[in-house]
Amino acid sequence: MAAVYDDYGPDRVGFFFGLTGPRLAALTLAVIPVFVAANQQRWLLAAQLAAIAAVVTVLVVVPVRGRSATGWLLASLSFTAGKALGWTSWRSKAATGKAEALENADLPGAMTGIEVHDGAPKGPSQTRYAVIQDHGLRTWAMTAAIRHPGVGMAEGDRRDQYGRGLTELLDVAARASLISDVVFLVRTVPDDGAERQQWIAAHRRPDGPELARRMNDELATALTRAAVRTEAFVSFVVPESRIAKQAREFGGGLEGRTRVLYALADEISAMLRGGMGMTDVAWLTSPQLALAVRTGFAPADRAGIIDALAAHQTDQAVCTDVPWAMAGPSGADTTMRHYSHDAWNSISSTIKLPDRGACLGALAPVLTPSEPGERRSYTVVFPILPFSRADRQTASGEWAADMGEGLRGRLQIRQRSRDRANVTRAHRLDAKLASGHALTRPYAVACVTVAKTMRVAEFGRRLDASVRRAGFAPPARRPGPGRRLRRRHPAPGFGSHQEGRRMRTPPRGRSTAQLLADFGHDLATKPEPERPGKEPYLFHASPRRGQLRPGRGWNPARTPVVQYRMTSDQAAAWWPFIANPPLPPTGAQIGIDELSGGSFYADPLGWVLDDTVPVTNPNVITFGKPGGGKSTNTKNFATLMMDFGYKVFVLGDPKDEYEPLCRAFGVQPFAVGPGMSARINPLDFGPLGDGWDTLDRVEAQRRAGIIFRRWLTLIRGLVGSQFVGEQRVPFGPTDARVVESALAQLTGYLDGHHTLHVTTIPALWQLLANPTDQLVTECRYSSTRQFLDETRLLRDALGQLVTGALAGLFDAPTTIAVDWTAPIQSFSLSRLEPLGDEAMGIALTCLSSWGRAMREIKAPGDLRINIRDEMWKQMRLGLEAVKSLDADMRFSRRDGEIQFVVGHKPGDMLTVGESTSAATAIAKELLNLADLKILHGQDPSVARELAELLELGPIAEHLMADWATQRKGRALWCVGKQIYKVQTVLHPAAAAFTYTNQAIDGAR
Repeated sequence: MAAVYDDYGPDRVGFFFGLTGPRLAALTLAVIPVFVAANQQRWLLAAQLAAIAAVVTVLVVVPVRGRSATGWLLASLSFTAGKALGWTSWRSKAATGKAEALENADLPGAMTGIEVHDGAPKGPSQTRYAVIQDHGLRTWAMTAAIRHPGVGMAEGDRRDQYGRGLTELLDVAARASLISDVVFLVRTVPDDGAERQQWIAAHRRPDGPELARRMNDELATALTRAAVRTEAFVSFVVPESRIAKQAREFGGGLEGRTRVLYALADEISAMLRGGMGMTDVAWLTSPQLALAVRTGFAPADRAGIIDALAAHQTDQAVCTDVPWAMAGPSGADTTMRHYSHDAWNSISSTIKLPDRGACLGALAPVLTPSEPGERRSYTVVFPILPFSRADRQTASGEWAADMGEGLRGRLQIRQRSRDRANVTRAHRLDAKLASGHALTRPYAVACVTVAKTMRVAEFGRRLDASVRRAGFAPPARRPGPGRRLRRRHPAPGFGSHQEGRRMRTPPRGRSTAQLLADFGHDLATKPEPERPGKEPYLFHASPRRGQLRPGRGWNPARTPVVQYRMTSDQAAAWWPFIANPPLPPTGAQIGIDELSGGSFYADPLGWVLDDTVPVTNPNVITFGKPGGGKSTNTKNFATLMMDFGYKVFVLGDPKDEYEPLCRAFGVQPFAVGPGMSARINPLDFGPLGDGWDTLDRVEAQRRAGIIFRRWLTLIRGLVGSQFVGEQRVPFGPTDARVVESALAQLTGYLDGHHTLHVTTIPALWQLLANPTDQLVTECRYSSTRQFLDETRLLRDALGQLVTGALAGLFDAPTTIAVDWTAPIQSFSLSRLEPLGDEAMGIALTCLSSWGRAMREIKAPGDLRINIRDEMWKQMRLGLEAVKSLDADMRFSRRDGEIQFVVGHKPGDMLTVGESTSAATAIAKELLNLADLKILHGQDPSVARELAELLELGPIAEHLMADWATQRKGRALWCVGKQIYKVQTVLHPAAAAFTYTNQAIDGAR
């Protein structure tokens, strides 16, 4: 079970009944005249003064949503004055034609003093990372884009690990004595589909099926509009007063400060990648940071920027950078409740922690948009106090808590539970500081951004509702701590204290040097070392709330955020990384990832080539109880991938489920069964046999080795499927030599013929029953009788197959012509169902071998999806059948194929033999050869079995047994170690070939 973080309190605790010093002083000054008038028995005056004191109490003492009434009054007056004078509006210099230099940042209000520098070259690539200088706050900062696997599917122990990682990060930052703030920003914005459209343009085949193209286009229109993507950033802030001394050791100036910041960035990167579990930390360059700022102010600009980046790859003249003079909004206005910028409105809400505590990841609803077109962001700031200051504040907090407790005791006022908790918390805080934890005063703000055509006030209410649904609370109308702007750090050389003058006593008499000089002798003097000149001051004056000038976006009031005081071990209450990182928008657009709200794409072969996706092979295994949408999802994926050059090959359709899909693309499935005209020879040469007479000796030997190995694997699997009593027929090295020699003689390869002859399994059986002298000699038998005696079991097994399961199916030359350029081909095996599971498994084995032969030589870019339905029937034929599937899955990446295995439950694969048998061990290993596993709804017992087998936790087990069974198409997609909670969205046209309940339609 995940930890609950509840050991925190308000940042400022009043020692006298919750009143701070300034409030108590104001209240005292207001009340004293009342007592003086009452003492003089001037009752009318006392009543008037009491009324005034009551008004003062309401205005000064009682806070309203983070501010006192006086604070609201002053803020209203300030806003009104700024509005009237035009100070609160903003017009960028670029928009008014006054931009002086495009590399200079032009940002509104409190960001006026920000300047971005290119840092010193770093690393093998000599990258210059962005260094942010704030002239108003006199600070330095760096920002990185980060990726985190999210906590949506993380179990309690993993969440606790992440929480400890955040604690370690803050502790390390505090011990460094340089960093003042660590800031995390997560924003979810509607998916503009820019990258998706570029990928489609690059990978769509002009000769692809029209149906697949239409389904992809219409799904993209419907899903992309409702989907979102998530971006995450981390920043750290260093005050000039802390960095100046260390920067001088690195040479001083901007370069010295840059090197100190780089060292801190490396340290923070290590902490982020360690306990916090970040999969990627990329510090931003100046152009990347400008892009992030611009898309924050104007999210719709991102699509154009992505298009420019794509065009730049083919035309270097296309500009892709966002100038800092244009990174901010072109126009903005501050209103009382929201902020208007360009074509957008934003409204923010500070977040209050619940008194009962919070679990890591509880803030998930805050980042979930309520409607398409809505953008949300969540920012949490961790101001880190130096240990000396933290010790003083903790001691002051303890004194205030004890003082309040003592006063209430003396006045015999009943102690409330909240008061007792605050006293206990103050003492625990001191103990945690003593154990080495850092003291932080975090606060968090959620923001929603919508287009100006939408009612921003309504979305502000929805944001507050999301905060409440998460178990937190937006600012309530009750007392609570408010945020204070941090103080300015004193500039170097202008400290808060001045050195006092020292009175020097004049020397008495002459010094030795003067005495010798009087007699004409001069002492050698030591040259004074050359003192370095004073380091130039790197900051200029900049108002913190912006310039008091029209059109400069002056901020009329401070933001009343709710700030808390806690040690670093409680910081995970604000954990911001909820959803899994989005997968690249490539491949089939399957549906919606319900954890992040984004579109879910499946591209197994593309994932293998993408280092950001934890996948090393393209194979897929799907499990699900009948009727849960398993085959529907398989056919939907296969159909969507046809648009991008993939061909689908159904290696045996036991229930004719893929026949409607074939007919939708104008393809007639091949029916295989007793009495049918279709014959398939599993010993076909395939493309490797073409042009044999033109091959040189080396190439002929290479191809022959491939062909004979494939045939040998097939015969080994077929013979091993037969029984002698309760044991399977063995197939050893001697049997392998006999079969290989016999096949070489039948095809003419043994005699060195320039043209090979097609052979069949019955022909092999006949040759073994009537061996030639050449074959007996080649197999190293002393006589024909010894040959027949030693191969009797092998012949009997082949004879049983030829006269049984293979009869009329796989016992003659191939009679069908397959169009391998068609989008799909399927072999119907439903007519074999009366013959039993063994016959079905043998048919699947033969089709698998024959299909492999047909694909051994492919044109470049010929990508295939091999659907293997009811594979358990083939695997139950024995060890060699399992090895055959194992080989196909191991070489899928080399062959450019996706092996898509369909099963009902893990027992399908684990009952291929005894629990300790080699077949069962290999079957278990097959799960590791499929980095993509699709888990549909299951009964609780099966869900538990799957969770244990795949090493999933209770969350995934519960979702399989509950959530996934409540609606068809729901499944957990396990992409490597990442788990996505996906709802499949079908195109209306897919209903025609994915519906499988025709037989029971009459029950409606």
